[in-house]
Amino acid sequence: MNQLPIISIIPMKPISDAKSRLSPYLGSPDRQKLALNMLRLVIKAASAASKEVWVLGSDPITKEIALSEGARWKNERGNEVNQSLRLSFEEVWALQAAALFLPGDLPMLHRKDVMQLTRLARGIGTVALAPAGSSGGTNGILLPTESNFYPRLGPDSFKKHLLQSIQTGLKPAVYISPGLSLDIDTWTDVEACEAVKP
Repeated sequence: MNQLPIISIIPMKPISDAKSRLSPYLGSPDRQKLALNMLRLVIKAASAASKEVWVLGSDPITKEIALSEGARWKNERGNEVNQSLRLSFEEVWALQAAALFLPGDLPMLHRKDVMQLTRLARGIGTVALAPAGSSGGTNGILLPTESNFYPRLGPDSFKKHLLQSIQTGLKPAVYISPGLSLDIDTWTDVEACEAVKP
């Protein structure tokens, strides 16, 4: 990637809202513990390929965990996650670094997943994307240099990101791996993770 350093960006919801779709199965303390443990894992995996890891959020408990794992804490800006992420991309590019988005809920993420993803986007005019399993979401975006690309996290975001890449003149590369595919939103996701990592 022309030796550009990488800064990973992990947006996090307030811990009180963590994994609310699991509430029929897990109480709030267990959901919070799950979310924070996954954040620790993602920070460690991202650190293997990153000059810095930034955690975006507004929650003091999450901030404490992020700092304890060696990440930098960034107060969330913007009105919603996509705006906050775009502002962070711009901040990273201003530092002459490549911007890598990773969600904080990837229980099987390994450093090799991050390393492989970063190898796909090299230089000006490229973007690497990692789709989320069967949900249609996006679990990784690497943008080596400044572009008009705007994150569209949410339903069917992978298709939107792929289309937007082409429309903005970027050359997309797609990386698929178990570590980047499985995120935890539903109890089915938890069972899928337990089937692989009991």
